[in-house]
Amino acid sequence: MLRFVILLAFLVVTQFAAVSYSAPLTCPPPNEVLPCTCTSSATGKPSLACIGPTISQANIERLFARIRAVNAIPLDGGPEDPSQYTPSPSGKTLNWINITRFDLTNTEMTSLNNAPLIGCHFDVLDASNNPLLREIVLADINKLINGHYRGGISVEAETVRFDHCALGDSAWTAFSIFRLSVRHLSLKNNALTIVEYRSDYLKQLRALERLDLADNRIYEIRGSQFTENHYLQHLNLSRNRISSLGPAAFKILHTPFEVADKRLTIDLSLNNLYNGQGMVSEPYKVH
Repeated sequence: MLRFVILLAFLVVTQFAAVSYSAPLTCPPPNEVLPCTCTSSATGKPSLACIGPTISQANIERLFARIRAVNAIPLDGGPEDPSQYTPSPSGKTLNWINITRFDLTNTEMTSLNNAPLIGCHFDVLDASNNPLLREIVLADINKLINGHYRGGISVEAETVRFDHCALGDSAWTAFSIFRLSVRHLSLKNNALTIVEYRSDYLKQLRALERLDLADNRIYEIRGSQFTENHYLQHLNLSRNRISSLGPAAFKILHTPFEVADKRLTIDLSLNNLYNGQGMVSEPYKVH
């Protein structure tokens, strides 16, 4: 057991060792990022906002490009070994910037490319209330930095919200970019229909504590979806169309770091499930 704990601690440390964040950031002049905004803070972690129906992908790209330019922080951090610099170096790093929150709301965008977000750590990333947003496109990071990126993480966010959008099942691929960073993921009121057991995208969200999938169109939970989400505590599946559950749908493999009495609280109310006495209407807890 002791060897396991030491090994796991080593893996966590090495995973994050390559990620170093920028010094305090200065916001660009307001006219350079309109219609978006950048608000400075005493901590040096600005708050960003791109809000309203006129917002486009180009506006978002200009906002993050100007922040990096004003602070002289290019995305490309160069090779891990400077002596290996070639026209197309391998093993390149990212220059990370730290953002308090980014509000991308109430737009009429139908697609979002994550390229401007690469190399950013967000405390909160809120892209809610974008009713036409159907697709999140993953950029090729290797093309962005003209080399090969060996890091396992390209975007970090602790809280991610894409509520009241039009995202379908393909969105699971996109959220895997957050990997070890996201603790609260909210996808309420979208067009999700299934939590696919063949993919491992959900399982990659190892730090996940809260997952909100209420008000979607989910009709079944297949297999063991959450076996790698050891820290998941709250799962909201209310107001979906679930009529049956697989025998191991909510199997959780506990880790040595969890307290003995921790439970996973699952809200399955207002689905098509019955417990023998009537429709399930209250959250319940499982081991």
